[in-house]
Amino acid sequence: HDVLTKQLVTALSPQKTVIEVLEGVEATDEVIGACRKLKSAGYQIALDDFIPGGPRQELLGLADIIKLDLQALPPEDLPKAVKKLSTRGHTLLAEKVESKAEFDLAMELGFLYFQGYFFAKPAVFGVPELPAITLNRVRLLACIGAPDLEYDTIERIIKSDAALCYRL
Repeated sequence: HDVLTKQLVTALSPQKTVIEVLEGVEATDEVIGACRKLKSAGYQIALDDFIPGGPRQELLGLADIIKLDLQALPPEDLPKAVKKLSTRGHTLLAEKVESKAEFDLAMELGFLYFQGYFFAKPAVFGVPELPAITLNRVRLLACIGAPDLEYDTIERIIKSDAALCYRL
């Protein structure tokens, strides 16, 4: 909501940026107005987890890309929704494609873009801890424990050790 209404995305190039309006963002007059401004500035608008006939229907006229959650829509409603949305000129993205059968169905229905675990599962990467230089820790402790605290010396010790800077 704030990213849209405060136009924070205008720092990004409209030619390389698609604005994704998440499912939790209500279609208020303020949001609709913000989307209109972004659209007129050349940005593409994508509606995430769109439910045909749902409360965000008012944003449909501003959207370029409609993301349909294959798990959320009843299978019997999917062809009708795809046909209706694609005839209005929207590009369709199938979300939560988790199997080859779902991918084949989405392809058959006319989706152009796809997301889901069928393509790749997310990987979690840990950041190794940056080891602080032991000598700098000792120097810092000595400096802090001194009777007269010298802030310039403390600052110099911290600045000389990337790990200490990062932790602070």
